[in-house]
Amino acid sequence: MYVQNRLKELRHNAELPLFGVMIGISSLILLFLLTRSGSLFKTPDYGFYPGSNPLMESILTFIGLMTGIVGIVYAVARLILSYYMLYAQTISGAVLVTPTNFPEIYQKSVEYAQLLQLKWRPEVYIMQQNGVLNAFSAWMLKKRYVVLNAELVDIAYMENKDFSSVYFVMAHEYGHHYFNHTALWRNLVILYAESIFPVSMAFSRACEYSCDRVAQVLTHQSGVEAMMALTAGRHLYKYVKIEDYLNNLLNRNRTDELVFRWIYNFISSHPIMPYRVMALLDPRGGSGKLL
Repeated sequence: MYVQNRLKELRHNAELPLFGVMIGISSLILLFLLTRSGSLFKTPDYGFYPGSNPLMESILTFIGLMTGIVGIVYAVARLILSYYMLYAQTISGAVLVTPTNFPEIYQKSVEYAQLLQLKWRPEVYIMQQNGVLNAFSAWMLKKRYVVLNAELVDIAYMENKDFSSVYFVMAHEYGHHYFNHTALWRNLVILYAESIFPVSMAFSRACEYSCDRVAQVLTHQSGVEAMMALTAGRHLYKYVKIEDYLNNLLNRNRTDELVFRWIYNFISSHPIMPYRVMALLDPRGGSGKLL
């Protein structure tokens, strides 16, 4: 119960308001598309005859609406198909974490699912990604899963024997499942708003901050070393001095550097790493900077 109460407090304060904005934008776009489709095939009145044929108007309006609906169904079907194709790619090219294969990670996956009271325990897969240190979470009908890049898992089993950083990244991905960031219904209600770049990217950054807080609660660690592994790589991250790292990135006075760093953060789906590290180190546990 303590974990549940803590997690409710730690969701980024802009996430739900931005989600509401996304739903509103998506609804307006959907309404526009349906209205536009309904009027697309209407018979124009050029003034050569007194009024349009009401029956023909109704038929053409119906055809227009059906065209719009078919387009919406196609967009939804394409989204669902992309989910299943991603899963097919994962199970075809990754190793499933089990009590036999990578038992330490498996045990943590069970523990985190229990602490978060998830209905379905997300499966964990390890996949080679040509040197990229990353992870992601995804949805399937009555199934959730997390993919950890093999290059990230290396830090647990190779030179540094650092399971804690891997656990933090995995706990972050479990946070996406806890907050239903990967759920189909959530992505459907904001489907058309995803193209509104500034809002969708800000919403994505807020979600990332929320999941970092989940990881902190589950792992009882700051998560800074995990962030440094993603930044400096699996061999060098242990040598990074965090205070010096932040000072050199944040204490800059050149206007052009500040402006373009702001722009880069503005168009990114994840907060830039200095902002993310500052949020993780914030003793108040506040929401991180979106802009």
